[in-house]
Amino acid sequence: MRSDKDLKQANEAVENKWIEEFTTNPADDPERTMRLRSYLEDIASNHRNGMSCKLHKAERGGFHYCFVLRFEEDGVQWIFRFPLPGSSFHRHRKTEAELAVMQFIREKTSIPTPKTIASGVTDGEFKGLGPYILMKYIEGNFLSNLLLDYKNNDRIRKGIDNSQLRHVYRQIAGIHLDLFAHDFSAIGSLKMEDSETGHIWRAASEPLTFKLTVTQGMMVGTEIPVSNKPFSSASKYFEHLTSQTLTSLAENKTTRLHPEEASKDFNATHLLRSMAQHFAAKIEQMPFKLYCDDLRFGNIMANDSFDILAIIDLEFTYAAPASFLGSPPWWIVGTEPFEWDDEDKKDYGVKVDMFIDELEKEEKSRKVEQTLSQFMRQCWSDGSFWYNFAVRECSELKDVMKLCLDMEPFRSFLQKPSWDTEDDIEKIMSALGCMKIQPGE
Repeated sequence: MRSDKDLKQANEAVENKWIEEFTTNPADDPERTMRLRSYLEDIASNHRNGMSCKLHKAERGGFHYCFVLRFEEDGVQWIFRFPLPGSSFHRHRKTEAELAVMQFIREKTSIPTPKTIASGVTDGEFKGLGPYILMKYIEGNFLSNLLLDYKNNDRIRKGIDNSQLRHVYRQIAGIHLDLFAHDFSAIGSLKMEDSETGHIWRAASEPLTFKLTVTQGMMVGTEIPVSNKPFSSASKYFEHLTSQTLTSLAENKTTRLHPEEASKDFNATHLLRSMAQHFAAKIEQMPFKLYCDDLRFGNIMANDSFDILAIIDLEFTYAAPASFLGSPPWWIVGTEPFEWDDEDKKDYGVKVDMFIDELEKEEKSRKVEQTLSQFMRQCWSDGSFWYNFAVRECSELKDVMKLCLDMEPFRSFLQKPSWDTEDDIEKIMSALGCMKIQPGE
């Protein structure tokens, strides 16, 4: 499925307008720049007993914009993180959910994450900045910079030996074990509440996912509805994810321009929808687990010895079907599945064996049962890995599905649809109109 270039450009214009309005160095209004700097510096200073600090740089992420401050007395650095309009949607809700996740991980696991200092919403002259999280700034390098060869399609660099890779995998396995130890009763974004004994967390509403964000930002021109209720079962959630894909096809103007591609995407989505009950049945007795859509080497900070310092960018983290966390991480080879050729697919299988081997070692080290490693082998062998990735995919679906259609159980479920030519695009559009996205339940 292709992105809508006009929609993408319109949202980029929204991003750029926000950045231009709140940039720290506008040549045309230096006085306003100083007021903005003072505004942010005062917020941070008030959270450290009035200690003086200075805003010294700005950083742009994929979905957010950041201002970094340094305290003059001891050099400590904090960072304001603002979801960026045009690439982030439901910004207040998203910030609240991310804050809940960060606090849960810090209180309930040993996973290193930045310490949150405060959160809030800007006001007065700078009201348009919006919601923010103020947190400690992590010094280090991205694991992607240390491990990946950007000139070779983001594959693992040839200079990385297996001992270094295993060291990284062992730490990631530990992160998975920490997350797997906690259960949730529904699928959804987290909400943190106070109680007499401390914080409690629950899945309170439909997940704000990577797929939802990209779909709204690059494919669908209208705001996608988000339910205030979580999902009660994996099957309902799987069906909901396929509905998001169908909505993209129905409302993306490129669908009619590229009917052959649209036909392939529709047929693939129809197949995924028909398999929802099959894959949900495998995990119906399991509680839901915390999962991050955007966990990857590029969101992990490390030192030059490949020791993980912090996991950052947890905005797309939510309670999810157990097989999401239970499947091998697709990103342990750097490239994404829709980019793989046969050799990449084979290499990923080798890396999966290596990763699960390190997971088993970590389970033994922690003296816990090998529940997760066994479950991960099952998810890899029974097709759950492929189903989970495909049902979360928002744009490159046909390229993912071609890697697994000759595997069971996909092969058994595959049926030739009644529309498979360019002449049948009207049939597809009519079917899509009857299958619009519905809120969670």
